[in-house]
Amino acid sequence: MLIAVCGHQPSFDTFQLTSPRIYFDNSKQTLDHTYYCELASMYSLWKDYPNEDIVGLEHYRRFFVNNDNQILTKEEINSILQTSDIIMARNKLTCNVMTWIAKETHNLLESFNGKTRILMYKWWMYVRDNYSHEFVDTMISRMMTHNTYLGCNMFIGKKEVLDKYCEWLFPLMFSFFTDVMNSEYESRIFGYLSEYVFGYWLRWNHFNVATLDFKKIS
Repeated sequence: MLIAVCGHQPSFDTFQLTSPRIYFDNSKQTLDHTYYCELASMYSLWKDYPNEDIVGLEHYRRFFVNNDNQILTKEEINSILQTSDIIMARNKLTCNVMTWIAKETHNLLESFNGKTRILMYKWWMYVRDNYSHEFVDTMISRMMTHNTYLGCNMFIGKKEVLDKYCEWLFPLMFSFFTDVMNSEYESRIFGYLSEYVFGYWLRWNHFNVATLDFKKIS
C-alpha cells in the first residue's frame, strides 16, 4: 500500500507522515505540476509503482478521515476496500454542481475564470465526441440535479482501478491539449478539468465507490 501526499514544498510542522503515506513533491514529477496539479503525482503512481496493490492520493493539507474525524489508518483502509474498489472524497455543496462550477472562483482575474469555464465546456464536449456521449450527457444531468460530487482528485483504491482510469484519462487529456488548446498551457487547468469527471467515470464503469469526508490541516 502506498499513499502519495502531494504538494509543492509544504511544511509538515503540525504532523508527521507515517506509513503507508509518503510525500510526493509535485515539482519533481514527470508532468509539470504548474498545469497538472495533483495529477502529476497521480501519473507517477500509475507509471512508477506497478507492484503496489493499493495506492492513494491525498493533499498535504487534506486527508481522508473516519467517523471520529481522525486520519484514516491502514487497517481502516483495508477494511473498507474489502467491499469497495476505491475510496473517494465527498464534497457537499450549497447548490447543484453545475451552478457551483458556473460561479466558482479560481483566480482573482475574472478573465481567467471565464476562460477556465470555457475550457471546461470544451473538455466535456471533447470527451463526448471521443469517448461516449451517453456518459457525458448522464454526467451533466447529475451535475444539474445533485449537490454532491467526488472531487479534489483524492482517492485510495485498488491499483488496477487507477490503472484503468489513467489509461483512459491521460491519452484523452493529452490529445485535448493539442487538438483543442493548441498546446497552450493554462495554470492548474488539467487538475481542475479532471476532478469533475473522476467520480462519474468510476460509477459509469460500475466500480464500487466508498465515499468519505476529508479534513484540512493548516
